[in-house]
Amino acid sequence: ITIAHAFGRLGCLAAGCCYGRPTGANWGVKLNSELVDPSMRGIYLHPTQLYESASLFILFTVLLWMFKRKRFDGQIALIYFMTYPIIRSIIEIYRGDTIRGFIIGDWLSTSQFISILVFIGAAIVLKVRLKQVHEWLWQKHAHSFNEMTNLRKELRAKLNEEFSFPALTVDATQYSEDGTIKSRLKTFDGHLIEGVLI
Repeated sequence: ITIAHAFGRLGCLAAGCCYGRPTGANWGVKLNSELVDPSMRGIYLHPTQLYESASLFILFTVLLWMFKRKRFDGQIALIYFMTYPIIRSIIEIYRGDTIRGFIIGDWLSTSQFISILVFIGAAIVLKVRLKQVHEWLWQKHAHSFNEMTNLRKELRAKLNEEFSFPALTVDATQYSEDGTIKSRLKTFDGHLIEGVLI
C-alpha cells in the first residue's frame, strides 16, 4: 500500500492535482494543468506531491526494516496508520488546492481531520494490545506467555522465542530486630540484587 501510494503521488504531480501553495524556494515547480487554480498556474508552487512521495518511500523503507523485527501481528499496519496521518497533516500545511475541503475555517482540512481520527483509532488499538500484555504481567502475574490466552497462539509462540520469564531466587535473607528484612536475590544469569523490606 505504501509503495503504491508513493507512486500515486508522482501521478498527481504529472496530472497537476494536489498542488502546493506559492513558494519562493528554489525547488518550487510550475504547473499549467487545468486542475490548477488559474491564479496559481505558471508560478512556483510547493511540490507537495514530491514531499509526500518522498516521505512515503522513506516510510516504506522503515516499515520493510521493521517487518523483520516485528513483535506482534498487526504491528506494521499500526505503525503505518499512526505515521502516515502525521506525514499527511504536515504536508497539508503546504497544500494550495482548496478542492480538498476544510472542516474548521481554513486551518483544519478534511484530510487533517481524517488523519486525526485514523491516528486516534490506531493508537487505541495499540493501547489495547499493550494493555493485554500489561494485565497478564502486573495484575494476573503470569509466569509464561502461554498463560496469556487472549493473545493469538502465533503471537504467544513469537514472544516465547524472543523473551523469557527468568525467576529470581533468594540467595540470602537477614532479619533485623526492628522488623526490617534484607534479602539478596540472584538473577538467572548470576547477578545479585539486594532488597530491603521496611
